Amino acid sequence: MTEGPSQAPPKGMNPALKWTLIGCGGFLLFIVVILAIAAFLFIRKARQVKADLAARGIQVDTSHGFKGVAFGLSVGLVRSMEPAVLLALPKEEHPAANKAFADLAAKGSSFTHQDMQDLDAAMRDYNAANKALTDAGKPPFDTGAARRFVKAIQGIADRH
Repeated sequence: MTEGPSQAPPKGMNPALKWTLIGCGGFLLFIVVILAIAAFLFIRKARQVKADLAARGIQVDTSHGFKGVAFGLSVGLVRSMEPAVLLALPKEEHPAANKAFADLAAKGSSFTHQDMQDLDAAMRDYNAANKALTDAGKPPFDTGAARRFVKAIQGIADRH
């Protein structure tokens, strides 16, 4: 009896390698889906905030990408504080405060990282002063904090 040609083992992918690649591919797909969902939710929230600010008459500049949106939303947040600041100030100081808010809004797209840090510090100071008043059971209209805030935002706007 003659033996025929010996059969070579079938060539194929190692099963362990196959499952490793499937697992890695599945994990990569999972990460891509999570990132897509996060981007969708971020964009939806940003549009909602922009619409809310627009309803208050505050326009957000989105022409400079993410940086522009971040700066625009920060400036929009500051503009939303304007009525409370004006309530804390005497009427004769309203024109200067209105100018500071308008200048800040007009120049917001050219802000630097340092400007944003200074703006954040001014907002924190203003909010902390008013929180101290509300914690003491008083109306949250600290005139000194409002003046410091107006001076700070005017100084930030004047840099540009």
